[in-house]
Amino acid sequence: MKNWHQKIFILTIVLLLALPMTYMLGMKDKTVLNGVEPVTGLPSLREKSWMGRTFQQDFEKWWASHFGFRKLALKTKNTLYDLANLNKIHAGYSGTLIETTNKNLIIKNQIDLLYHTPCLQIKETLAPKLRRLVKTLLADNRQVLFVLGSTKADVYESEIPERFKFFAHRKFDVYNYWEELLKELEIPYINTVPMMKDMAKKEGYEPFPRTGIHWSFYGSYRATEEILKKLSIAPPKIDKITKVDMPPFAERDLGNLINTFIPYLPHERFFNLTLMAPKKGLAKKMVLIGDSYTGFIMAVLTRNNYVDNANILQICNHLMKEEEVSAFFNKDVYLFVNQGVNWNDPHASMFQNIDTILKKVPTHFMHDWLKDGRGGFTSTDKSCIIIPNVNKSNLKLRFTASRVGGKLVVNGKEIAIDKQKFETILPGKDTDEKYRFLVTLMTEKPVTFSQITIQPASLLQHYNFSDKTLSFLVSGLSYAEKWGRWTDGDIVRFRFDLPQDKPLRMDFQGTFALLCPNHPAVTAEVFANGVKLATWAFRYKGAVPKTELIVPLNVLKIKKPLDIEIKIDGAVAPIDLGKGKDKRRLGMAIRSLSISTAQ
Repeated sequence: MKNWHQKIFILTIVLLLALPMTYMLGMKDKTVLNGVEPVTGLPSLREKSWMGRTFQQDFEKWWASHFGFRKLALKTKNTLYDLANLNKIHAGYSGTLIETTNKNLIIKNQIDLLYHTPCLQIKETLAPKLRRLVKTLLADNRQVLFVLGSTKADVYESEIPERFKFFAHRKFDVYNYWEELLKELEIPYINTVPMMKDMAKKEGYEPFPRTGIHWSFYGSYRATEEILKKLSIAPPKIDKITKVDMPPFAERDLGNLINTFIPYLPHERFFNLTLMAPKKGLAKKMVLIGDSYTGFIMAVLTRNNYVDNANILQICNHLMKEEEVSAFFNKDVYLFVNQGVNWNDPHASMFQNIDTILKKVPTHFMHDWLKDGRGGFTSTDKSCIIIPNVNKSNLKLRFTASRVGGKLVVNGKEIAIDKQKFETILPGKDTDEKYRFLVTLMTEKPVTFSQITIQPASLLQHYNFSDKTLSFLVSGLSYAEKWGRWTDGDIVRFRFDLPQDKPLRMDFQGTFALLCPNHPAVTAEVFANGVKLATWAFRYKGAVPKTELIVPLNVLKIKKPLDIEIKIDGAVAPIDLGKGKDKRRLGMAIRSLSISTAQ
């Protein structure tokens, strides 16, 4: 056997050359390449097709349909991979496909994700945005759910050939990572992976078709069913399940990839579901935002008119348009859907869309207000404003109208509003357990407001003088009443421990004086650290003065704590005016005090 190794090498080459001939002779080849047209036209070479990278694909389609060399080459390559026990890797225009030990086709990048480290940018930059958006929607009583859509690689992980696990230092579970993150952010979610992994064993149906990247129809139904249950919504019911030759919808999208060769694919039948017609369709308006899994959820929701197609806003794998952003905020249910690959991609379209949405979030959500013909808002006996306040910041609420007055109830606490200044400060610490203010307007008659504004308030402190105890040193005030307190005597002194790095604005709210025809004037002079800063003159039947002052920086730095002194000229006892038996020397009434940094 001289030169035996040369003979073996030559024989191997001859066999490799002869092997493709078996397909040409009709041996073994019974596979139909779905998605390849029998005859395609020769594409023209243009700048657009060349720059858009479509010319090569179209040219190979034409070549394969006329000559078959491309198809034959792929058949040969895949057969050699099989013979060499290289775990059946298949080439397609949409990426590399891996055949599992149970003949499931999986896109390779899904497998790669199983052994990929988490993207830290998700937690650092996206998490706060997600929390802000979800808390805002929940504060307005919307239903929100993040759907961790299972990938085929996660569900059929046990079938993945060992060579793809060999070089992995450790497994990264993107679903576990996101579960922990969503728990930390207090965001409602559902993870579909555990259910999909157990489906075939416990329910007898595969969650994915062998040649599909998306859920099977049964898998889509079960995922949608669990999503609706999580939202406490009754799901549609299954009427019957039958087997069909053609898939109900895109259950063979991998098998349809151009130039994919699947010589081992058995004849496969698909399960088709018939859903019971609902007695009454679900009237809720829904948003489905995310990747292509949204299409499979939508297909289940709209079958038999369980949900009217017009009531669903689907934003699938594209950046939102202006009209979609506007339509986003008037829905009842919000589903954020992504498969594992996108959950670890900060540049996925869903995350970019969340940025867009946050820029357009309304400052407040108004309920039961009537819109008047001039663009204003008219209150009713049920008028309510829900103000999300995720960051627990201080807010200023202001109503602009020709005639105002009445009361506000904020988170169950009543606040009186005077007719001259229909505004109030909402301290961030007073938000409810859902990070919001619930504001109800109480007026004797409906009031039309030309404008309602909510803006951040640079509030340092806010004091309600109706409180029985005050958290600062004070003298010269009377006891607390439901509306606030009176000054009692000629001098009132306050002492505040406040920052001295910026000028301060002190706004005394709900002020008035004890005035009548025989006692027509009360004057208050205001001093800060001994420096006179304001004079407020109250006159019978005159306008109520604006009772606020700015404390300049140079006055603040005279000493700390800050001393405020109000000298009252005209304090008088009601009994001396023939008005009851009250012997207190009343001067000025104060409802509340807001202290903020001066702009």
